[in-house]
Amino acid sequence: TGVYPHDVGPHAAGDTYEANELTSLKWVAATLLDSKLMWRSLVHGPPSPDDVARSMANVRVYCALFGIPPTESWGSPADLRRWMDDRIDEGAVGLSPGVVALGHRLLEAPRPALRPLYRLVRAATIGLLPPPVARLFGWEPAPRHQAAVRAAVHATRVANRLLPAGLR
Repeated sequence: TGVYPHDVGPHAAGDTYEANELTSLKWVAATLLDSKLMWRSLVHGPPSPDDVARSMANVRVYCALFGIPPTESWGSPADLRRWMDDRIDEGAVGLSPGVVALGHRLLEAPRPALRPLYRLVRAATIGLLPPPVARLFGWEPAPRHQAAVRAAVHATRVANRLLPAGLR
């Protein structure tokens, strides 16, 4: 339990919140799951029906780990995406200044030699975010971000071919 120190999305400064509130838990789980499903699809192509069934079984496990009741889970990747889009469209998504700062810090290279790699990772991250969410971080999606996504997908495919099957 806490108090919002700033306006965040639909919440005004001074509003109280519960860290384990169901919609918040679902949003965190949904963003992780959506990113995983999207990246897998980009790298490996459209999923087979068996892949979708495995992914949705994993979704139920993720939800259980987040304390989300099975009745509040999503039935398909499309349901998950629709739920996220609805939250964004209704203005329910917001980021505190601390979360924005953390997002920027996570995408900074820890060493100068890694800056080129982190530029690619940052651009690809921006390219994968729904544009309204990218804008909450202060990033304006641009064609270069989609080019970075394509480059990151290509690099991942090449790396996957070089890895032993058990690590793919």
